[in-house]
Amino acid sequence: MKKNNYFEMIGVLSLSLILTSAYSVSSCLPEMLEYFDGYGRASVELLLSVPSFAMVVMIALSSVISRFIPERVMIGTGLALFGTAGIVPVFVQSYPVMFAARLCLGIGTGLINAKAITIIGERYSGALQQKLQGIRCSMETLGQATLTLIAGQLLVFGWNYSFFIYAIAFLILFMYLAFVPARKPAEHNPGKDDGIWKENRNDSVTENVSVKTWLSIVKYAALGFLMISTNVANSLRVPTYVVEKGIGTAAQGSLILSCSVFSGFISGLFYGFLAEKLKKAVLPVALACASVGLFTMYMADSLIVMGIGACICGAFVTICISYMFSRLPEALPIGVLNTGNSIVLVGCNLGSSTAPFVLGAIGTMNSALNAGFLTYALVYVGLAVFVVIKNMLKNKK
Repeated sequence: MKKNNYFEMIGVLSLSLILTSAYSVSSCLPEMLEYFDGYGRASVELLLSVPSFAMVVMIALSSVISRFIPERVMIGTGLALFGTAGIVPVFVQSYPVMFAARLCLGIGTGLINAKAITIIGERYSGALQQKLQGIRCSMETLGQATLTLIAGQLLVFGWNYSFFIYAIAFLILFMYLAFVPARKPAEHNPGKDDGIWKENRNDSVTENVSVKTWLSIVKYAALGFLMISTNVANSLRVPTYVVEKGIGTAAQGSLILSCSVFSGFISGLFYGFLAEKLKKAVLPVALACASVGLFTMYMADSLIVMGIGACICGAFVTICISYMFSRLPEALPIGVLNTGNSIVLVGCNLGSSTAPFVLGAIGTMNSALNAGFLTYALVYVGLAVFVVIKNMLKNKK
């Protein structure tokens, strides 16, 4: 593989570093509540969550926008908007200005989000594409963990300085423009799958999409909903459960969540290897293992057991997410790949925003704090069994 191809991959993968960073400045919330004393807790918390609303809208529109705006312009604009809007609170601490800036940050993220995934499916194929999708998921978790840590350290200079973390978008913009060339027709022998520059597969075809194709998109959107809902539910429940169960402090609960994120980062790096070895079994195995992690969390009576369960769950949920995004380019015609990715990302974001309501619904049936772990575990078991049966029926045909 040519050396410049490695730099291209670095430029492509770097896009995912900032996709989940909207909440990376949450550590400055206590000081923001004090600074915006007259606005109330809900209004101040809205400053942190409002990017996700704009992001869902832009992701939903990305497939339409991409028809009129070239990939390079779309990603470049998204990164520039993300970085500029992201650092506005460093210099201006007016609530209306910050609200508008955070909305713009969400718009920038939405412009990048779908493309950061689609670009891998469009440019690479085979084992390399699977490997890169796994690494891409790991880059998301690495970016989230790293930017959250840096934002916390910047608090010593003042809460507004935490927003400097978004300046990383300018570095990523430079890497993208310098290392990632515009798409071009296949330069390699089309009979040889070296994983670089996929052969043009009728890029312009978007009409006459079959019902089967749309069902595939909905299937992966539902899977994304479940995966992200699981992660957010764990984030909401683990610290509280640890404290109320009397097995640790809220800080120790947060440490468990950090370990879970890190385990997801590691598993994403190995996704390509697991997909190659397990093939069709990779999804049911990952679902079954994630359910084991959730059952362990449900039964946990110590920090160590809770930590083990959270790490198992975090690792295999990331495997499921990597599977989902690596399978999409294979399951969909390239003409609807942008649309498919956008719908799946909307499903993921809906999973994030509705997780508290899912936990509330579970609470009406079982008020125990760990009931959510058990419910999600049972769903994962049922889904794993369903996928196994489906694969067996396919093999008989």
